[in-house]
Amino acid sequence: MNKKIFIVLLMPVFLVQCSSIPFVGKFFRSESKFFTEGEKVVLSQTTKAIGYNFSFDPDLKLDYIYSNSSDVELAKKKEKDFKKVLESFKKEEITSFYEKIYRLKLLLTYTMEEAKKDKDWNDYTLIKKYILPGFTVYYDMLERNVYKIVPEYKETAVKKKALIEGKVKKEFD
Repeated sequence: MNKKIFIVLLMPVFLVQCSSIPFVGKFFRSESKFFTEGEKVVLSQTTKAIGYNFSFDPDLKLDYIYSNSSDVELAKKKEKDFKKVLESFKKEEITSFYEKIYRLKLLLTYTMEEAKKDKDWNDYTLIKKYILPGFTVYYDMLERNVYKIVPEYKETAVKKKALIEGKVKKEFD
């Protein structure tokens, strides 16, 4: 009898979207843990400088960076603003952030290739057509400016990128 009452009392929770109930939503909501709070500050300010934004896709379980405009070329015109914002951070923060974004680039690429292999055309198309074009503009701009701000990092970056790529590749094997 107690089980029946319990089930009857729980039915509204399952009938109503769980995330709409605050205390239940916390347990089921998938949130990004990719960026630290400090990295989120860098990300927020740099994306804002060029009219971009960032988000998390709970289905892909990936963060991504996207353009607020359909014209991703608009961001290139704001590269000076981007560099100015980037220069406001410590060199170590900039290089660490760059490595995190490089890792994200690899994660997006490997996830896209995995979706292609699995013939999951929705995820493949989402990443290839909608996420990667804007993300690539942001990544390229970040890389150019990191090398301008911290020129001595360029040699180190090659080694760091190889290490990051090895780790990401292991995750997907």
